[in-house]
Formats: sequence, C-alpha cells, structure tokens
Amino acid sequence: DLSRAFLDTNGAVKHTAVSVPETRRPLGFAGEGDLRTVAASLKSASRRGLAERFDATIGAGSVLMPFGGKTQRTPAQSMAALLPVLDGTCPAHFHAHRADDIFTALRIAKEFSIKPVILHGTEAHLVADILAEEHVPICSGPFLTDRSKPELHNLTEQAPALLTQAGIETAITTDHPETTLKHYMQCIVAAVQAGMEPMDALRAVTIVPARIAGLDDRIGSLRVGKDADLLVTDGDPLDYRTKVTAVYIDGKQVK
Repeated sequence: DLSRAFLDTNGAVKHTAVSVPETRRPLGFAGEGDLRTVAASLKSASRRGLAERFDATIGAGSVLMPFGGKTQRTPAQSMAALLPVLDGTCPAHFHAHRADDIFTALRIAKEFSIKPVILHGTEAHLVADILAEEHVPICSGPFLTDRSKPELHNLTEQAPALLTQAGIETAITTDHPETTLKHYMQCIVAAVQAGMEPMDALRAVTIVPARIAGLDDRIGSLRVGKDADLLVTDGDPLDYRTKVTAVYIDGKQVK
C-alpha cells in the first residue's frame, strides 16, 4: 500500500500508483500531480549550472560577521560544503525510513545528479526490487530498538538479509547512540539469526561500508598496501562467547 514514485534520468515522472485509503496514507503522501509540481520546481539545466549557482550565492554572502570576538561564516558561505556533493566527488547521505521518503530522496538525487546513499531505510526491504534497479546502497539500521515513532512501523531484523538477497549493497549501522557501538556485534548476530548469510553480515560491517564511504582502497579488507586495521579473535566473531585477543591500527598492535 505504498505510492512508488521517482524520476528517471531524463527528469520524467515514473509513477506506479496503488490506491491507498485516506486513513492509511502516510504524512506527506504525494500524488502524481504533486510529483509533477515538484519536478518542475526542481528543474535545472545541469549539475555544473547548480554548482555555479551555489558559487554565486556563496560569493554574494562572503562578508564575515563578527560574533563573540570571532568571525563566523554567513549562512551562504556554509553552503560551500554542498559543492562536493553537486560535483559528484562526495555522495549525499539521505536519512529516510519510509518508502515514500526513500523515493523522495531518489527523486532529488536524480534531478541534481547526486550520488545517493540511504541511511536507515527501515522500509527499504518492502521496495527492494526498485532500489536494486537503481543501484542505491543502504546503511540498514538501527533495528535493535523499539518502534518509537510511526516511521518505524515496519522495522525488522530481516531487513539486511532481504536487501542483500535483492542484490543491494547493504551495510549495517547502529546509528549510535540509538543502539550503542558496544552492541555492534549483537546487531550483526541478530541479522544472521533473521536470515542473513554470515559472510554477508561480516561484509556489511567491513568492506561494504568502506566502499560506501569511498575508503575501500585503504580499509575494509586485508590486502597488501591497505592500512592494516584489524582485530584478532579466539573464535567465530558471531559467537557471543568469542573474545577479542588483539587489535591493530595501521599495522601496529594497540591492544
């Protein structure tokens, strides 16, 4: 019962509508007319044109404002952080739980030629076939938590398994401090108990997030020339009885 809508690479609306009763429509439900309005308002000639527009805005607000004996950047200058996103050198992380919000993120990413990464993606497994076609990576989680808000209605530990099985590059996140980092291994174990292959689960906290972050040339796996960040255990990492016996950073033992 979801409205699946996003823009293709040419800016045209792709829309597969499923009738949803008014009482069950999520907040912000977008019909086809709304999508066309959004598409028209976001229309831009090119990514370069957007970057130039940001440059002009930043230049117009280049005066530093004194505050508490220090100088601060104006709001316009703070937008400079978005330039690497617009020129494609840095992916944009979209925090989205519901399927309709995920599609909104994809629509924006396509319009501005942005590389998207979906964080959380609580309902991503419900539309995994579409996300797989779009080749969008998902940082799944946290799922060791309660359904504390409506967006988490479809929360499940099965999500990482279902996303991986659909061919989606999937990492596992604790969203610290929602689930604290010290419980990271419990999250991995929960994903395996819910159907994820053990090796896929280990990849979801090593090489996959390294690829998503664009750091897989340095970290995420053991190869000559990489940073040699690793840990040694006395058993299967997924066994709750296993203990870490050594930790290495940059090839140097720190524990």
